Amino acid sequence: MLFASAIAATATPSSAIVYEGNAGPGLGKHIVFLASDHEYRAEETCPALARILAKNLGFKCTVVFGVDQEDFIEAGSSKLSGLGALGNADLFFIYARFLNLPDEEMAHIESYLERGGPVVGLRTSSHAFKIPASSKYAKYDFKSKVAGYENGFGHQILGNTWVGHYGTNHKQGTRIVTIPEMRGHVILQGVGETAFCHAGGYVGKVGADFTVLTTSQPLVSMEPDSDPDPKRNRCPPHGLANTPRRMAASIASSTAPRVLRRTSSMKTTAASSSTAPSGPSAWKPPSSPTSTSPSSAPTSRAASLWAGT
Repeated sequence: MLFASAIAATATPSSAIVYEGNAGPGLGKHIVFLASDHEYRAEETCPALARILAKNLGFKCTVVFGVDQEDFIEAGSSKLSGLGALGNADLFFIYARFLNLPDEEMAHIESYLERGGPVVGLRTSSHAFKIPASSKYAKYDFKSKVAGYENGFGHQILGNTWVGHYGTNHKQGTRIVTIPEMRGHVILQGVGETAFCHAGGYVGKVGADFTVLTTSQPLVSMEPDSDPDPKRNRCPPHGLANTPRRMAASIASSTAPRVLRRTSSMKTTAASSSTAPSGPSAWKPPSSPTSTSPSSAPTSRAASLWAGT
C-alpha cells in the first residue's frame, strides 16, 4: 500500500527521490539508499522500506536509483546521480550489483566511508561494484587485488565479497534460522525464529569480528515446508559450530585502509525476487515536488522485508 498524502516525497535534481519524515524516533536522522540491481528488485524494495521508515519512524530517506538514458528507472544501471546526499547521512543502505558508477558519485561513497559512517548491505551488495582496474576507484571492485583493499567493498566494508551460492539459486529455497543466543539482539527485535526465502543462500566466511545473527539451510525445493537439502549441512541448534559458510545475516566492523574511523556494517545474504518479474520500470523520479501516490511513486512487489532481506 502507498501512503497517499501521508508523507511528502520531494524531488531532487538527480535520479533520487526524498521521503521526508514528520515525527518519530528517527526525526532529524537521514538514511540514503542506493538501489540498483538487475535481479532482486532493489528499486522496489528500497522505496517501500524508505516510505515505512519515513512515515512510521520519522526518518528522512533519500533513495537513489539507477536510470536509463531517458531517466526512467533501469534495474542494475550505473547511470545515477544524487549520492551527494551521503554528505549529511546517518546511514548508507546499499542494495546493488556490479555497478561502475561515475567518479563523482564514487567520491561521495568514499568520503562517507572515510568518516566511518555505518552501512547496511543486502544480498548482491557483496559484489556491489565491478570497476575496471584502470579506474580511480578500482579498489572497490569485488575482485580487487589492490594491496590493503583486497576483494573490494564487499570484503573490506561488509565482511564478505561474492564467493558463490549455497544451494541452487531460484531452484532451492532457503530456511533462515536465528541463532538462539542472538534472539535478544536489537536487530532481531520483532523477528521470528525462522523465515523462508525464495532463493538460494550465499557462501559466507565468518570473520573474527563478526556477530552472526542467523544461519541458512538450503531446502530441496522452492516450497517453504520442503525438506532440508541432505547434501548440505543443516543449521546447528546452537551457535555457528560447524557452519562457518552459511550465515544469512551478520554485523562486522571495518578497519580498512583509509577508513578514518571504525565503520560498523550489517549484511544479509538473503533476498527474494519471486513476486517481482524482471523488466524495465515505467516509473521515473519526478521532476517537481509531489506527494507519494500511486501515480507518482513506484509500487512495491518485493517479496520479503524480513530482517532486511
